[in-house]
Amino acid sequence: MSNRLNHEILLLVESEGNVHVKFEEAEKEWKHPNKEIWATDDKTLVSTNVLQVFFDRNQETVSEKPLVSSEFKYHIFLSYFQKEAMDACMGLYHRLNGQGLKVWFDQIYQDNLNADAMKRGVEESKVYLLFLTKSVFSSTYVKMELKRAVDLKREILFVHEEDQRLPGFAPFKDYIQACPPDLQHLFKKVESIPYRRRLHESDGMCKEILRRAGC
Repeated sequence: MSNRLNHEILLLVESEGNVHVKFEEAEKEWKHPNKEIWATDDKTLVSTNVLQVFFDRNQETVSEKPLVSSEFKYHIFLSYFQKEAMDACMGLYHRLNGQGLKVWFDQIYQDNLNADAMKRGVEESKVYLLFLTKSVFSSTYVKMELKRAVDLKREILFVHEEDQRLPGFAPFKDYIQACPPDLQHLFKKVESIPYRRRLHESDGMCKEILRRAGC
């Protein structure tokens, strides 16, 4: 099946609350400061300034980071539940990519996406990063990917949704309880990183992910 979707980005705009913008238009216009684009409701104008948290790649300071060894193709495999974390993980992908990391992310993957391709992505990645949301463990693919990462003894990282206004939010104990029993021990070993959307906060989040990933 193809994974190329016409997806949208969910933004939290202080004056408007939650608004959606088309990803293709946002990606095209984010480099133009103080410009406005229409949200998908065709009623709300959104400043391109708020898109930097997704697309700012810091071109002047980024240098390609070397892979840890020749056995890995990617620094990080990014795993998530699409219905609850597409916008956040698209932003996280761009932020990590902007730091020079090679990230396996299904929305960027060019070939047909199936279970074998996902397992291979985990196998080719140094670190497995799981974005925790309310229903993430209802995904058969997410559970398969996590178990494969554990079997391969990959470094495991958690990032969790902390914004109570978003549908993917749940109290942290709910993430643990929803996790398959044989994998719940991971929460005793791994301290989850809260996901940050504001530009100055997301910089610190990314630095912490890089530190823990050894990149």
